[in-house]
Formats: sequence, structure tokens, C-alpha cells
Amino acid sequence: LSVFAKKIFITFPYSKRFFPEKKTILTGFPIRSSLKERLSLSSKEAKKQIGIPENKRNILVFGGSQGAKKLTELAEYIARKNPDFHITVITGKNSSLSTKLQNITSFEYFEDMGVLYKSADIVISRAGAGTVSEILLYGKLSIFIPYPYAASNHQYYNVKWLKDLGLAEVITEKDLSFKQIDSIIKEFFTKNIEKIETQIKNLSFENAEEKIMKEILRDS
Repeated sequence: LSVFAKKIFITFPYSKRFFPEKKTILTGFPIRSSLKERLSLSSKEAKKQIGIPENKRNILVFGGSQGAKKLTELAEYIARKNPDFHITVITGKNSSLSTKLQNITSFEYFEDMGVLYKSADIVISRAGAGTVSEILLYGKLSIFIPYPYAASNHQYYNVKWLKDLGLAEVITEKDLSFKQIDSIIKEFFTKNIEKIETQIKNLSFENAEEKIMKEILRDS
């Protein structure tokens, strides 16, 4: 379709290599307004809204709208190994927790993702373009486990550049080790998370839809 398109809008810098340079524009991924409205919410208030102890570090785990059984199992493992952490997991409709633990909160689905992002100290998730763009906007230090069956392995490339910048960790599902993830989380908490969050936010595009509209109208 790039042959026929007048302009091509891309989400991440690495995509430029696949398209004609003269008509390719980096705009970022449009993010719904309800998510942007939650950017001003404090971590304290977000934790209160979902019943998480304010003094506990919270790790958000989710596998996209359908959930992911492997990530639900990972969430339970981290919760068992780290009673001082709180884990918030979106299981999706296709999986559920196998045990009840006091330091884990689960949802089959959660509409207001902004509250969950704001409550989280670290995020573990798949790497779809929308999810990655939201995580950038909220400046969250993350461990990405790309969906292994995505076309051309595109989820991996959605986040490889972030890993190359030292601002995220990427683990393929075939190499997934719960013990390794647990170790990465503990290493993350030794870092200056506030500083890293600022660096991540600086890579986000808050108003991608405006950039796209302006570019369309420019030549109309």
C-alpha cells in the first residue's frame, strides 16, 4: 500500500527503513483521550482506587485484551516469591489465578487503564503498538514479553529499540524464565526509576492524532 499512499504515518522510528523516505512521517500512535486524562492522577490516588496498599511497590502484569495464561502464571510466581510487593494482573477471559494470595489483585478486564498505569512502579506486558505507546506516555519502566505469533515478529521490533536505549527489558516467550524475570524486577528497583521514567516519557507522542490530521490537511 505504500506505493499508492500519499503519506505514511509511522509509530516507531525503526519503521522508516521499510518505506519511501520522502513521504514517511513519524507521528506516534493515537491514544484515546480517557487515558490522557489520567496522566494528572497521583500514584497514591490510583493505588487507593484499586485497593492497593500505598506503601507497597506495585507491579502491573497484563497480556493484552485477551490476557495471557503464561503472564498470569508469572504474576502468581512473582507474588509468591515477593510478599513485600503487590501484583496487579489482568488475566483476560481465557485464564485465571490458580491460588489466592493476599498480595495479588486480579481483574478479568479493566477499562480504565490509566489508573492501573499510574498505580504501577513496573509494568510487564506484551508489546503491541498501542500498549507500548501508552507505556511510553506514562513513562513506565517495563519488561516486555512480545506475543510470539505476531506477524513478522513485529511486537519484538516494537520494543527492541527501547531495550537498545537501556530503557526496557525484552524477553522472548521461548526464553522466558520466571526466575530471570524476578531477578530483573529486583535489579530495576536498584535503579533511579524517577530519572528513567522521565527519559521514557520524552520518547512519547502525546498528540499523534493532531500531527496526523495536520499532515493530511496540509496538502488537501
